[in-house]
Amino acid sequence: MMIEPPAPHAKEYTVIVAVRSSAAGNEFLMVRHIKRGWELPGGKLEANEGPVHCALREFREETGHLLSSPHYVVKLRKPNGICHVFTGGLGAAVEGTKPDPKEAVVEYRWFSRLPRAEGLAFPDDPYDEIGAKLGITFG
Repeated sequence: MMIEPPAPHAKEYTVIVAVRSSAAGNEFLMVRHIKRGWELPGGKLEANEGPVHCALREFREETGHLLSSPHYVVKLRKPNGICHVFTGGLGAAVEGTKPDPKEAVVEYRWFSRLPRAEGLAFPDDPYDEIGAKLGITFG
């Protein structure tokens, strides 16, 4: 199947794959949106904002933590826009900051497999493609 390139003014968004090692292997962090379900942290670029600033802002808003060791991985052209993928780790909590209520994120949790049974916000996200670039399996 051929994917059409996005329109010239297609939306741009970020996805952040925070990872950590555990006894069970690699784990990745997901946030639970109150209406949509589990998703990787990230979101749309705001006016005059670049992908790096967007990734750092979205991660802080959705988790209440800084993104440690951020690394730009790849730009994916998708039918719904341009996806900038970052990786990093769960950094220090931002004092006095809780996840932004307008984001409607109610929790975050580490997973070793996608929580399909608990409801994925975006089940068609390019998990396999992102995982291949990062050397991890979302399962």
